[in-house]
Amino acid sequence: MDAWLYKDPVYHETDFLTTEVDMYSFGIVMFELLMGMLYFPPKFVGPTLSFSLMNDVRKYHDANPKRLVDFDIRDQVDNKSLLAYIEVAYKCISFNVKDSRSMNRIVKTIEKLLSFQVNQKILSKAD
Repeated sequence: MDAWLYKDPVYHETDFLTTEVDMYSFGIVMFELLMGMLYFPPKFVGPTLSFSLMNDVRKYHDANPKRLVDFDIRDQVDNKSLLAYIEVAYKCISFNVKDSRSMNRIVKTIEKLLSFQVNQKILSKAD
């Protein structure tokens, strides 16, 4: 897969490099893991646009975020952790400057989510 597919669209358009430029790529990778598929940029096939992971992310994020989750993991992950993970990933790909985060902050959030998930699994086994 070509690295340009993961390039932040703002950087692609402006060639202005910022510290947040890697956030977009990281967000795509987070959604790839969540959805169990690789990112493919949209392509025109005849009169329609072909499937694209990012089209689905933007389409389902607000209305039905759980639809973005691979069926194999949907019921294995705590709902609260899952929705928080989706939100972090979405902020990484957001074009809204207000949503920008540092990689350090994102890593800390993911670590908290993972810890919560592990603790929930331990608690459910104890029941």
